[in-house]
Amino acid sequence: MARKGFVYFFQGDATKLIKIGFSDNLTHRFQHLQRCCPERLIVLGAVQGSTFDERELHRKLKAARVHHEWFRPTKEVLLAIERAKEGGAL
Repeated sequence: MARKGFVYFFQGDATKLIKIGFSDNLTHRFQHLQRCCPERLIVLGAVQGSTFDERELHRKLKAARVHHEWFRPTKEVLLAIERAKEGGAL
């Protein structure tokens, strides 16, 4: 069964790569990633979702994947983020 929480979108300030991930504690997750990341992270947004939603979004955007949960900021990726933030389907 998929865990419920938030699908989040964080962007690296220098590389512009976007991390699409899942967490049930956004503050803790952001702080942890910021400590581990060599660049400043920008919060693009977060929406209620599940681990299933996160996996499906990764699958849909696989052409833009760079490494694990990090994606290039392509038009498709940015549109998917905007759609999710406006309440559309992940």
